[in-house]
Amino acid sequence: AISVANLMGGIWTDQNTYAFFRDRRPEATVGNSIYLYDIPTHGTPIDLSLAGVQIDQIDPNTYRRFGTNEVRLRWFDATTSLIAPRDQAWIAVGDRQPVAEELAAAFKGVTPEVRARTVYDDQSYSLYHFDLGARLQTMASQSEQMAVYPDQTSTTLVPLPVKFSDAAEWLGYRLLRSSNDLKVVTFWRAADHIAAPLQLFVHIVGLDGTIVAQDDRLDASPLSWRAGDLIAQVNHLHLPSASQDYQIEIGLYHPDSGQRLPALVAGREVDRLRLR
Repeated sequence: AISVANLMGGIWTDQNTYAFFRDRRPEATVGNSIYLYDIPTHGTPIDLSLAGVQIDQIDPNTYRRFGTNEVRLRWFDATTSLIAPRDQAWIAVGDRQPVAEELAAAFKGVTPEVRARTVYDDQSYSLYHFDLGARLQTMASQSEQMAVYPDQTSTTLVPLPVKFSDAAEWLGYRLLRSSNDLKVVTFWRAADHIAAPLQLFVHIVGLDGTIVAQDDRLDASPLSWRAGDLIAQVNHLHLPSASQDYQIEIGLYHPDSGQRLPALVAGREVDRLRLR
């Protein structure tokens, strides 16, 4: 879908940016201002995850490595998250957005296919091609695999994975603490019916149930999730006191409505789980 203003090149330094489309008849129009084109696919579809780089910033020579015009995009912030399908995939990571140290093991021993610079702003990035999803699956399986049912009177352990509605499965987690600073690394798998937009909450709760710290973020955009994708997320929190007892609760919710996604535990729906 391209506006007539763009087709005519009025706002572009290069007047031929949309020449490819100007020479073709549109399939349909929206009013008199938007033209719709149907471009046939060619080549084998590929998956591309982008961090600190946008698809139109990849230069044509690098883009030809994909061998197709059917590129299935995912977006993530590499400083706090990762996302990939469970198969070979391309991952572009800008130098301005280095991979979080808590997730760097997923790239251990992997050499970039190419080091390139972005179109428009001339920033360096690395383009990788490997099975990042399988590595995230391994990291998840080696992480903590038990949560706690969130009942004040219960100490029942809940084995992971746990599915939150039909949107995502929680696969495992790691806790990294330094003094009053706490990092919570969680691993997820996208399910069949992704409820985007979606948000993850991590709450530090006092023994009286009061939230004393929280970090609501999910930096691998659920708008780009596909069923079976593996996701890792790092949440940063600061404990008010290193000497008090706290509980850590996590869950997923719709940011538009605030409604939490239910998780099925022991035949009962709950809206959060506690870390052990």
